[in-house]
Amino acid sequence: MTIYYSALTSGFYNTDAHTTIPNESVEVSEEQYKYLFHGQSEGMQIVADATGKPVLIAPVVLPLTYKELRASAYPPMYDYLDAIVKGDAAQQQAYIDACLAVKAKYPKGVVCTLDS
Repeated sequence: MTIYYSALTSGFYNTDAHTTIPNESVEVSEEQYKYLFHGQSEGMQIVADATGKPVLIAPVVLPLTYKELRASAYPPMYDYLDAIVKGDAAQQQAYIDACLAVKAKYPKGVVCTLDS
């Protein structure tokens, strides 16, 4: 069995399982193949280098936008629904207070960077 990697499809192919292998594919040793998938299982990403060979890179993590930060800071709405169902005024107020704290920390209409 011979293993190939295609930069165009970002996929692996082997001669035992695939009858068609993309033309630009590069051969990958079984050792390299195992190394790449072990790295992927550890959180790395498999990408093609400039020559089309598969390599591992650290995942690219984009910072959250201001809007995403604000949305993720809110407590789950199920907490409020639970308080209503139970008739727990203290729990309802705690939820409202938590939401108001988020609104104060991340006011709408603010244009800023994460560094500010």
